[in-house]
Amino acid sequence: MLNKENSNRKFTTPCISCLPFIHIAASCENNGVRVVLIGITEEQEQKLDAGESLFIETDRDSFNVVPSLCYAYGKLDLSPNSEDIKTMIEANWFQSLFVNIRMFFDYDYKTHSVTSDIPGGRWFETCRIEEYLPYLHKCIGAPERVLIFKEYVRLGSLKSPNRKQVVNTSYSSQTKEHRNELAKARTIARRKARVSNLKFTIKL
Repeated sequence: MLNKENSNRKFTTPCISCLPFIHIAASCENNGVRVVLIGITEEQEQKLDAGESLFIETDRDSFNVVPSLCYAYGKLDLSPNSEDIKTMIEANWFQSLFVNIRMFFDYDYKTHSVTSDIPGGRWFETCRIEEYLPYLHKCIGAPERVLIFKEYVRLGSLKSPNRKQVVNTSYSSQTKEHRNELAKARTIARRKARVSNLKFTIKL
């Protein structure tokens, strides 16, 4: 028998809004290229205007920002159907990247929450800027000034908790070096695994 009372119930769940940054495109899915959305200060905006690079450090990761790899920055209107969003759609920035954002059905931008018939709501995946960018902006606290940029990273370095500043150079020029480093790391890991699995028996 269907419980009509439960089927008519609605659960409202607030979405996360305290992330220091958020990925639009992940490096692990794009051969070491990542696209990041992050809030910036007026001073950082002025440095980008002057053509200066930025080093941004958060409690979760750090980034090297090169002006030539910035898609957009400053006071941007990332609300649904804004002119800035429409311009980004026309620019088709991420056509060569794999973008797959998980977000909620029945998401409400104004309250940054989801109302559903089940607790926590239901998810779907999207690559449409007009759907995910307003949501992601709210997930980082909807800062007045934002920065959307691309960064080339060494995949192996992402595993280190003490990752230092990474030099931004063309990924294509580093492909061979990346392969060699990853191959060496895998060889070392296999050797350690073999040694750790050895068992010794001492006969008296």
